[in-house]
Amino acid sequence: MYSGNWRLIMTFGSLWISQHKIPYHSVPEAKGKVPTLAFHSATVYRKEVFVFGGAFSKMLSLERGACSNALFIFNPDYEIWYQPIVEGEKPLPRLG
Repeated sequence: MYSGNWRLIMTFGSLWISQHKIPYHSVPEAKGKVPTLAFHSATVYRKEVFVFGGAFSKMLSLERGACSNALFIFNPDYEIWYQPIVEGEKPLPRLG
């Protein structure tokens, strides 16, 4: 994912931040509630990474109803994960 001054690389349980203007890569010391999801979707919006749905590691059997509708946000400037307070009806759980 790319947003402005940085590029985010997510790989099998790892998160890398790459600065495109200088040759710099880092593995952030992420703070907060770090999600352990697979098969999720992610997008960058206003310099933050929104991660939605997927399956938590204990749900990976992919049984019926084993997916999540949790929303996590990563702020690369502060290297922190958090779950926002969401109003309204949540979307159905999904993965893929």
